[in-house]
Amino acid sequence: MRVGIIQRTIAHEDPLAELEIVARLVKAAAEQGAQLICLPEFPLRTWFPHRPPQAGEALPLLGEELERSFQSLAAEHGCCVHVVDLASQGGILYNTAMLFAPSMHIRHYQKQHLPNLPGFYESRWYSPGQSPSAAFATPVGCLGMLTCSDLMFPEAARMLGLQGADIILAPRATVVESISRWEVMLRANAIVSGAYVISANRLGEEHGAAFAGHSLIIAPGGDLVLDLDQQEGVALFDLDLELAAQAKQRYPVRMSAD
Repeated sequence: MRVGIIQRTIAHEDPLAELEIVARLVKAAAEQGAQLICLPEFPLRTWFPHRPPQAGEALPLLGEELERSFQSLAAEHGCCVHVVDLASQGGILYNTAMLFAPSMHIRHYQKQHLPNLPGFYESRWYSPGQSPSAAFATPVGCLGMLTCSDLMFPEAARMLGLQGADIILAPRATVVESISRWEVMLRANAIVSGAYVISANRLGEEHGAAFAGHSLIIAPGGDLVLDLDQQEGVALFDLDLELAAQAKQRYPVRMSAD
């Protein structure tokens, strides 16, 4: 199963201008055979949590426009597309990952673990999700979704593996100085789940933060199989989902011979 990862520097303050660029890259990936296309955390927005919000400040929500656009892209190109943006539920904002398939919006996941530290005042902008990620069937395999700092708590990945996830989609917004630690944690998530971990990261300088790039794919068992380094654009990789099935029969995913 072919995966496409999009890694690029975000240049526009207007999310709709970014959407046009992302749409072209999704098309390019699909034309090269990508069946699943992955984007980094907040791929349509410059990095707004670099400071706390001011009193009464609110960000524009793309909402139905975003969903229509990505649903149309998935349908037009016959692929699944994974994207993260802000969404409101009951008047509360969440960092929300969404997976679109050709015929439907399959699933969403609300990020649970929110930092509150210099450059990453995420808990001041939106609320933590209340429901854990769950594995679910898709046209490209059994998937689970986690977002960025969720990966620092690999018990979630282990539960996804036990639920049968072949792939964990894990977009990030991580900076240069911490990239070696993140690679360790991504590999740990793959080991405890027996799943591929696909993690698209932001790239470039934004508001004093140097986002690292280094979008990664980790194979079941923990081997690094793709590293985009500072590459801009689309990268492709062919997954062997049988490796995930095999990994689930081995320690530590399977703990006994029963």
